[in-house]
Parts: sequence; structure tokens; C-alpha cells
Amino acid sequence: MPATSDMHVVFRLSGIRLALPADCMAEMVLEPRLTRPPTAPPVVAGVMDLRGSLIPVIRLDRLLDLPPPARTPFRPVLVLSRPPPAPWAVLVEAVEEVLGPEFPRVAAPSDLAFDDCVLGMLVLPGGPVPVLAPERLLRKREAMALEDFRDRAAARLEEFSLAQP
Repeated sequence: MPATSDMHVVFRLSGIRLALPADCMAEMVLEPRLTRPPTAPPVVAGVMDLRGSLIPVIRLDRLLDLPPPARTPFRPVLVLSRPPPAPWAVLVEAVEEVLGPEFPRVAAPSDLAFDDCVLGMLVLPGGPVPVLAPERLLRKREAMALEDFRDRAAARLEEFSLAQP
């Protein structure tokens, strides 16, 4: 079995194929009902309850300045285990495949967009696929804001739970 650091999850977002290293993912779930508090930053699609933990779900299209993705039922949510403020999740259009080390990562062209969030490229039969660096997706300021947002949402849920008879 290959090491997860050599594996990648290829997904589609806004009609573009992208990938993330498999070792940054905790799991994939189908889009649950998301709650979007009015104080949520624009990049936050909402918060999901995953087995009692509140997980902020990020609109990756907004972080990467992509067009809004097609709205389809049963969209996948990729739950990331790193970097901080883990866990957090990204909403994608579809997960296409999980690739092993037979598709190694190569250097990305220097003129590639995505705000310096690309680790490299996977050279696949359907064309090259950018591999996103999870630690570069959220800037320090955004990560702190997201952590604060999650803490406030958890506190609000706790207050609501205590108020119930």
C-alpha cells in the first residue's frame, strides 16, 4: 500500500480539475445541511455538524477566485485534517479519483494562477492537474478568523443546548 503522502485526490471545481494530497484529508462526506450564521465570512459556505463537531465548510471557488460551481445534489465535502485550524472542509463539485504514486507530482509552471497555492502538477492522460497546498489555502489571518468563527458557533450551539428544557 503506498504512503498517503504519495497519493492525491482529484476533484472538479468550477469545471476545473484540481487535486489535494491525500494525507491532508480526514474523510469525504456528502454535503449535509449547512448552517450559515450571519457573521460568517464570505468564503464560508456554512457550518456542518459532523458527529458532534462543528466543521466550517469553505467555498474553495471564492478562495481561488473561480466562477461559482454548478449547483448539483449530493456535492462532496472534503474534510481536511491539516493545516490549522483543522478540522475544516472544502465544498467541491465532484471527486473523480484517488491516485497513487504512479502519477508523481512535477513542478508547476511559475505563471500558474491560484495565488501561490499550488504545490505542483500531476501529469494525467486528460491533461495536467494542479495540486493545491492545503497550508497555503488559508492565510494566517483567514485561518485565525475561521477558528474564531468556529469557536463562536460552538459557543452559540452550547448556549442553545443549555436553554432547552
